[in-house]
Amino acid sequence: MIHITSCCWCLGLEAGSKIIGYLHLLVSLGLMVLYSVTAREAGQMMGTVEDAVDGLYSKVYYIAVSLAVFTVLHVTLAVILICSVHKRQVTGVRVWVWSMLFLLLLSLSYVLYSMTLGFTSSGSHIFLTFVEGTIFFCVLMYCILCVHSYSLLLRSFEDPVSCGTADYH
Repeated sequence: MIHITSCCWCLGLEAGSKIIGYLHLLVSLGLMVLYSVTAREAGQMMGTVEDAVDGLYSKVYYIAVSLAVFTVLHVTLAVILICSVHKRQVTGVRVWVWSMLFLLLLSLSYVLYSMTLGFTSSGSHIFLTFVEGTIFFCVLMYCILCVHSYSLLLRSFEDPVSCGTADYH
């Protein structure tokens, strides 16, 4: 994987990795609260007359609970990154990088699978969704690249002989 020597706005890789970790934690906690509130609201409507026709509130409840549980994984990953950056531990940083790469590939495969099912929206809505998705995936890949580069830097400090000179220049 390629690497970079500094993060955005001329920040060092360590500061950039800390910012990425704290933003990841903040967004994950925010989404966890949002999905939990949505699940609670939909759960109160389950079994009512409005839910009896199409079961919409039941579906929303199960999806929101699933997403709230899934955000626990992101909170855990963010805490691992933050602690690892502060302690300068390569293993934790590498766990975050590989986990986020795996989640990125899963989400990309889901997007590609969804595209094969066809679109039901208008052309302008599809275009805006494409632009938003492109921006999201590019930012996520850049964050992964920054943290990966920081892990290479940490690894070069631990064992400069085993790392090639190209890894930390």
